[in-house]
Amino acid sequence: MTKGELPIKSICRIIEIRNFKTFNYLRIDNLSQINIIYGRNNVGKTALLEAIYIGLSNISPEGVLSLLRGFPISQNPQEDSFNLLFHNFNYKEEISIRLEFNNKILLETIIGKPFLSKNVVIKAKNLEERISSNSLYIKWELKWSENESDILESIINFQNILDSGQLIGQKPIPIPTVLSAGNLNAEIKPEFYFTTSGKILPDFHVRTYGELVRKGLKTQFLEALRTIEGNIEDIDVIHFAGVPCIGIKVGGKYFPVDTMGEGFYRIFSIIQKFVEKQNGILLIDEIENGIYWEVQGKFWRYLEEFATKFNVQIFATTHSYEFLKNAINNVSNPEIISGIKIKRTEEGFEAVVLKGEELFDMLRENYEVR
Repeated sequence: MTKGELPIKSICRIIEIRNFKTFNYLRIDNLSQINIIYGRNNVGKTALLEAIYIGLSNISPEGVLSLLRGFPISQNPQEDSFNLLFHNFNYKEEISIRLEFNNKILLETIIGKPFLSKNVVIKAKNLEERISSNSLYIKWELKWSENESDILESIINFQNILDSGQLIGQKPIPIPTVLSAGNLNAEIKPEFYFTTSGKILPDFHVRTYGELVRKGLKTQFLEALRTIEGNIEDIDVIHFAGVPCIGIKVGGKYFPVDTMGEGFYRIFSIIQKFVEKQNGILLIDEIENGIYWEVQGKFWRYLEEFATKFNVQIFATTHSYEFLKNAINNVSNPEIISGIKIKRTEEGFEAVVLKGEELFDMLRENYEVR
């Protein structure tokens, strides 16, 4: 494999996480093209998706900020807004996220505090004067071979809000500055698709659809939608109530995609990501939400079809036993699937992986695999 190729054209087979949120240590082997993550509440299913996201987000270090998930950034630059990312708030130990692909390429992410990290080598003029304690050091290393690697480093810093803040109403909100150095010479753009936080804004769909058209993928996208709703005649950008949005043409008329029902809207959004993120990784939280149980079999069929057709690896969480069982009679190649159960142990957490027919046999016998 040459450096010009994307490493995630091949499947990620191993994930290893240290000191991140819920996990003191977690290793998962035997990953497949479609990986369904299940387990009790508060065992780190969503945190696992977030760890994968961080491990692949080298192009946009600011994306780490989104993982604070609703917690406010401190108004005091001397307070540390990033402690929430560390297991038990232990920021004295670095976060490590290691992804190994089936061609032996490794992508390793180190996250720590700039003045505590053993790994920090980024050079910046007057670094100590420019970096407050409310900062984070991130190092991505893409190891192409035993002796060859590329490194990208970033420091995210919240400076004094009087110098770098923006006003939200009457409240100053600090905004980050990012210092970066290095280059991975690879474009890795996963899609972190949280569907439990409400609908995506119409302008996002319009922008994404525009990218699909620009890449010549409209026909593929339309064919994919017709596997769910065969009456669709066309898709285009329309104006509804003065706002541009995606219109679905049925019976000679265009309807805003929002009016097509929650289940269709959700499926529409996921298919859009399949086509957009070819040769990439798609992360979906609570994949069964909004999808009627009678549609879930067909949903499984196109998950398999599109994952294969567009070479997309899927990591998705679920709470639904019925959703898992629907895979049995609707997936033609069981080996494309791994079921990952995360459970608590005395030492912390562990992942139990059931692969292909082993998972299906357990489901046929009505064993509680969740």
